[in-house]
Amino acid sequence: MIRLLLFLILLVATFSVFAVSTTIDDEQLHFRRLSAVDGLPSVYINTILQRHDGLMWIGTKGGLSKFDGQNMFNYHYHANNTNSLGSDDVLSLYEDHQHQLWVGTSKGLYLFNDASDEFSAITFGHIHPSPLIFTITQDAQNNYWVGTNKGVFVFDSQRTLIWQGLTDKAIKFIGQSSTDKVWLGTKQGLWLINPLDFSFTSLSTNNAIALDVAELQIYDGLIDNTLLWLATKEGVIKIDTTKLTIIAQLSSEQGALSSNNIWSIAKHGDDLWLGYFYDGISRFNTQTGKSTHSVYHPQINDTISHNNVSKVYFDRTGLLWVATTNGLSVTNPKNSVIRQLGEYQNVTNKHVWSVARHNEKIWFGSEDGLNKFDLNTNKLTTFPSSQQQGQLPRTIIWSVVPEQNNVWLGTNQGLMQFVTADSQSNLFENKALTENNIANQSIYTLKHFNNELLIGYYNGAIAKFNLASQEFSDTILHVSEGYITNLIHDQDHLLVASQYGLYRVKNGLTEQILPNSRLANSHITALRLLDNQLWVATLSDGLFVLNRQDQQWQVSKHLTVDSGLPENTVKSISSDLQGNIWAVGRNAVYKIAQHGFKVTLFTSQFYWLNMEFHDNATITTPDNLQIFAGNEGLVLFPAKIINRQTRFPKLILSSVQIMNKKFNNVGSDHHIIIKPDEHFYSFNVSALEYLSPESIKYQYKLTPGQTVWQPLNSSKITLSNLPYGQYQLHIRATNSDRVFNDHELAINLNVVPPIWWTPVAKVLYLLAILILVIKFILFHKGRLKRMTYKARHDALTGLPNRDYLLNQLKKKMLHAINEQQTIAILFFDLNEFKMINDKYGHDVGDNLLKHVAQQVNKCIREKDFFARQSGDEFILLLDNIHQPSDISNTIKRIKSAFQETFVHNNTVINFDSSIGISLFEGDKKVSAEELIKQADRAMYQCKKHNTSYHYFTAEQ
Repeated sequence: MIRLLLFLILLVATFSVFAVSTTIDDEQLHFRRLSAVDGLPSVYINTILQRHDGLMWIGTKGGLSKFDGQNMFNYHYHANNTNSLGSDDVLSLYEDHQHQLWVGTSKGLYLFNDASDEFSAITFGHIHPSPLIFTITQDAQNNYWVGTNKGVFVFDSQRTLIWQGLTDKAIKFIGQSSTDKVWLGTKQGLWLINPLDFSFTSLSTNNAIALDVAELQIYDGLIDNTLLWLATKEGVIKIDTTKLTIIAQLSSEQGALSSNNIWSIAKHGDDLWLGYFYDGISRFNTQTGKSTHSVYHPQINDTISHNNVSKVYFDRTGLLWVATTNGLSVTNPKNSVIRQLGEYQNVTNKHVWSVARHNEKIWFGSEDGLNKFDLNTNKLTTFPSSQQQGQLPRTIIWSVVPEQNNVWLGTNQGLMQFVTADSQSNLFENKALTENNIANQSIYTLKHFNNELLIGYYNGAIAKFNLASQEFSDTILHVSEGYITNLIHDQDHLLVASQYGLYRVKNGLTEQILPNSRLANSHITALRLLDNQLWVATLSDGLFVLNRQDQQWQVSKHLTVDSGLPENTVKSISSDLQGNIWAVGRNAVYKIAQHGFKVTLFTSQFYWLNMEFHDNATITTPDNLQIFAGNEGLVLFPAKIINRQTRFPKLILSSVQIMNKKFNNVGSDHHIIIKPDEHFYSFNVSALEYLSPESIKYQYKLTPGQTVWQPLNSSKITLSNLPYGQYQLHIRATNSDRVFNDHELAINLNVVPPIWWTPVAKVLYLLAILILVIKFILFHKGRLKRMTYKARHDALTGLPNRDYLLNQLKKKMLHAINEQQTIAILFFDLNEFKMINDKYGHDVGDNLLKHVAQQVNKCIREKDFFARQSGDEFILLLDNIHQPSDISNTIKRIKSAFQETFVHNNTVINFDSSIGISLFEGDKKVSAEELIKQADRAMYQCKKHNTSYHYFTAEQ
C-alpha cells in the first residue's frame, strides 16, 4: 500500500473562545433598488400608485414620474408653464373610477389629462394659497374627498366644491367602510362622517383598549372588510367599523413592532406591512402574530433604500414597493424563503468554495475559515482562521465532508480534520510518510464513500483515505494534467472529473472516457449520477448527458445555449427528489427535466442575486433543500416552492416617435396614421416587469410580408419609408424567465399616400388609362380599316380593285364548287372613252368613271360584287346563277343605268359599254385569272360584233 505524507490537523479549539454565533432570520426580503442614477427626478419619494394600465407613477419632491420598468423613469412631469403642474413636491396620487389621475401637491390639487399630457388645477373656493394635498379618494356617491393641511374638502363628480370641514386639522387618511361611513385620520385624532349629510358620528367609549381617539396622531390607514387599521405615532390601532370600537393595539412594547412611529401601512393576505419613521419596514402576520423586520444596509444592495419609509404599497401583481426619503425599492415577498448567508451575515469570508450537510447542520468552507448553519435554530456559527498553534490556518477550504464528530477539510495545505466533540483534546498532529511527495498538496475535492474519503488533488492525482485506520491507499498520480474537480464511485470503479476531461479509474488503471469527443478536453466542473444517466457540467461547453451502453458511456444529449441554457458556462449542478437537475452558471439559476430536458429559468426569483457561483460548490439534501455557494456566500432554498413563472408581464406601447415628434401617452388605441411626408417612425414597447426588466426578450414581425418572428436587441422597433398601405406590427415578449408569451401586441399602421396617390386618385388614373387605351385601340383599328380599305379599293371610284376582285372571285369559286352553283363574270369597258378623255380632258373622264360606278352600284344586288379592273374596265361578279335570264336582266339594268344623263359644263355626254361574259360552273378546272381573261376576250368580241354583250365560248 502506497503511503502518503500528509498533515492530519486536529482542530479542537474551545468553541466559546474561537467560535462566533449569530441568529439569522428565517426569511429574507430581496429588493431591487431605484435611485437618481436610474432616472428618478428626486430620491425623496412621497407616494406610489399603479394605474389601470399597469404603469407605476412615482410622486417625489422633485416632480412626478411614470415608470414602465423597462425605460427608467423616462417620463417626468415638473412644475412649468407647459403642462400646468403647479409644484414639484408631489404628495399624493389617486386614480378614480373613470381612470382619471388626480395629483396632490404642496401647492394644490391637479387633474391629469392623458390625451394632452397636461394638468388642470382644482380650485378650493376662497382658500388661498392652495393647501397641501395629503390624500384623495372617491366615495360610493362618486364624490371626491380631499385631505389637506387645512381640513377635508368634498367635490362632486363635476368637481364643484360641495363641503369642507375640520379646517384646523391635517387630514392624512380618508377611507369609507361597508357601513357607508367615511373615516378621517388626522394628526389630531380620528373622525367619522356620514357622506350623505356630512354629519359627525362619535366612536364608542366601550373599547378593549384605553385610548382617546381624539389624541391619536394618525399618518395612514386602511379598511379591510369591517376592520380599520391605523398607522399612528402610538403603533397600529385596530378598529371594528361595525361596532365603532377599538379592539387592539400593536406596539413595540408588546414585541409586535420594531417601533411605534409608523408612517405607512398596507395589507396583503394575512400580513400587515408597516413603514416606520427611520426604522425600516416590518411584516406582522395577523393570524400567527409573527413579526419580521427589514432595514436598510449600506453594503447590501438588495435591502430597502433607506430606513425612513414614506409609503409601503402593493401593486396588482403582488409586488411590494417601499418608498423612502432616499430612493425606491421593490420586491416579491414570495421570494423571501430564498436565503443568503454572506459577508453581511458575518460568515468567515464571502467567498465560499465548499458546502456539505450533516443532519440539520450545513457546513461550508471559505477562504478564511469554517462555518456551520443550524437549520432548526437558524443559528450561524463561524470558526475563523487563526495563527495560534493547533487552530485552523488561513487557507482556502475547497471541500468539506462532515461526520458525526468530525469535519474533514480539503484545503490548500492538504487534508485537515476538525473535531466537533467538546470532549476531544486539542491536537495538531503530523503523521509523516514520505512516499511520492504527496504531503501538503492542495486538495480540491473530497467525497465520502463507505468508510473512506476519496481525494482529488490540484496536481491531478487521486487517493483514498481510510477513516478507521487513518491511512492512505490507492494513490494514483497523474490521472489528469489538470486538477481533479469531482469524484463519483460507480459500481467497481471511480468516475473522475478534471480540468481536462472525464476518466475512469479501476484497479489502479486510468482510462479516459470518450477521448475523441468534445468532452475530451472540456473543463468539467461537476458530475451528477442519476440511475444510469451521468450529467456532466462544463465550464464553457454546456451540459453533457451520458447514458451507459454495454458498460460504456455515450453522449445522449448535449445542452447548450442553442437548446435553451441561459449560458454555456455551468458552474455547479445538483438534483431534487423529483429527479430534476438544478444548475447554476455565472449568476443564473435554472432547472432541467431529467427526461425531455426542458429548461426552466428562475430569473424572477433570483433577480437580486449578483453572485458568481463556484465550481461544484453545491449539495442536494434529503428534504429537497438546494444549496449553492459562490463569491457572495451561500444561497439556500427549498426546491418545491421555486416554481416556473406562469405570469407574463403586461405588454404595452409606451411611446411612439414619428419623425421628430414623440407621443408618450399612446393609450389603448393602437391605430397609428403615418402621413405622406413622415418617413421615419419608431415604437417603444414595455413589458411591465419591475424586478428584472433586463431579462425580458422581444420579437416582432410586420404583416403582410413577414411570417417569422424577428428578434429585437431592445424594446424599440424602428421603421422607415414603408410603401403606402396598411400594415400590422406584431410584438411579443418573454417573462423574466425567458418564456415567450403567446399573446401579442398588435399595432395597426396606416401609411397614408399623398392625395395624388389615394384610392380615388388611382381609380381616376385607371379610368384615364382605360380611356386612352380604348382611344388608342379605336384609332389603330380605324387606321387599319382605312389602310385595308385603301389597299383593297380603287382610289378614284371607291370600287374594289383588281386584288380585291381576285380574292372575292376565288372565294366565290370555292363556294360554287361546294354548292354546285354557277358564277358569271361580266367584263365591260366604256366605248369611246379615250375620245371623251381627249375631247373633254381627263378630269371629265375621271368624273365619268365615278358616275358609272355610282349608276352600276344602284342597279345590282347587294350580294353582287362590282370592281374596277383598270382604266375604263369594270368587272361584275354574279354568283348563284340559275338561268341565263339572271344575267340578261342584270345587263338590262346596267344598260338602263347608263342612260342616266352625264353632264359636263351644260354639255350632255353620252356613253355606253361593251360587256363580255364568262361562266364558271362548279365542275370546270379553271383559275380565277383565266376566267377574267375569258370575259375580257368575250368583251372584245362584243365590240367586234357591236352587240350589247357577248358570252365567252371555247372557240374564242
